[in-house]
Amino acid sequence: MSPAAAPMSQKPLGLFPPKDFWDSLPPPPLPTYVCDGGLVVRSKVTDKHRKVPRECDCWHCRVHGPRLKQQWADHLDEMLCQADEDGLSLFLASIPPTPCAWAAFRRLLARHGASGRYGRLRFDEGCLVVTTAPVGRPVSLDEARAVLARAVAALPFDRRISSGRAWKLPPKPPSEWEVVDELTEEAAAQVEDRLAAVGIVVEDDGTWIPPAEWVEDSWLYIDFLKYLRGEGPPPPRNTLGACPSPDPWPR
Repeated sequence: MSPAAAPMSQKPLGLFPPKDFWDSLPPPPLPTYVCDGGLVVRSKVTDKHRKVPRECDCWHCRVHGPRLKQQWADHLDEMLCQADEDGLSLFLASIPPTPCAWAAFRRLLARHGASGRYGRLRFDEGCLVVTTAPVGRPVSLDEARAVLARAVAALPFDRRISSGRAWKLPPKPPSEWEVVDELTEEAAAQVEDRLAAVGIVVEDDGTWIPPAEWVEDSWLYIDFLKYLRGEGPPPPRNTLGACPSPDPWPR
């Protein structure tokens, strides 16, 4: 069946185009938007700081959109392999791009006890669903992985991938670092120069430790972050204990 024969929205439930269908789809253009700037993060264990790129988790970002798509591709591929190891069969189905069609399909998944084991890719022409429920066309693990990889590559860069509860993305692991400030692209490019100007050494791993009095005094710490953003001079040195600092957050 050629791709020009009929759009997926006109095909009956469960009839899925062969994997050669996806070879005919051109790759989507990369997003033009770029989330610029960076973040200043601070260790929860020590007073180490570092500058890191902004991870915006934006599908429409030229930098992070491809990363998110690849993350989903790797995760769903892992779910397919896990289902095969568990002795579950795999099925591919296409459904029309309407809410009613998707609601009916979810009822079929629930009827077969697989409401949480599916991955869905939304195209303008319809939805591709891979699931362990006996709905659609039975496929081998290799074919399911090949079709899914090609289909993900053909998806536009927006939120068009979802899954059931059992196949959802795992939560991000806890991090030692917490975000303390955001930087514009211009400010991020000048962080190292501003640190050097006040005598703060940046280590080989990109971390630095501000003076203790700047970290322990809330007002000085705020001024230090403003200085990194290019919004003011650096705070004074050797002021810790000179006079009690007012509470920056009055109650």
